[in-house]
Amino acid sequence: MTLKNVFCGKGKERVPAIAFRMMSFMIELKYIFLPLDARIDTFGIKEGFTVIDYGCGPGGYLKRVSRLIGETGKLYAVDMFHMIREPVPFLQELHRLLKKDGVLIIDDGHQSRTETKMKMNQSKLWNIATESKDHLKCTPI
Repeated sequence: MTLKNVFCGKGKERVPAIAFRMMSFMIELKYIFLPLDARIDTFGIKEGFTVIDYGCGPGGYLKRVSRLIGETGKLYAVDMFHMIREPVPFLQELHRLLKKDGVLIIDDGHQSRTETKMKMNQSKLWNIATESKDHLKCTPI
């Protein structure tokens, strides 16, 4: 077993506590040097939106997104996609929750882009509308 698998919880349904604390610390350091505001602004989130931040880790997006959606919006934070053994039912539930004109943005995070695309295609519910260097933007089929 590689060090990455131990710290990312590969093959497990939850990340070990020490790994989560270390990941949280490293992510907070990353946010100091690479602020999220500009990236979040590219998502097109507006007041009143419902946002599901799955794989939220320590919640780096939550404060900014909460301000954007305002009092009339809803924000759900769920952790974590790469560890779900059966991703199709999970993607089906996200599809059910999303409005027809909504979008699903998938950050590369702890799994490869290839693995993410494979899971999306297996669900037969999502169209990968656009790809950026660090996320996929998907629309419901």
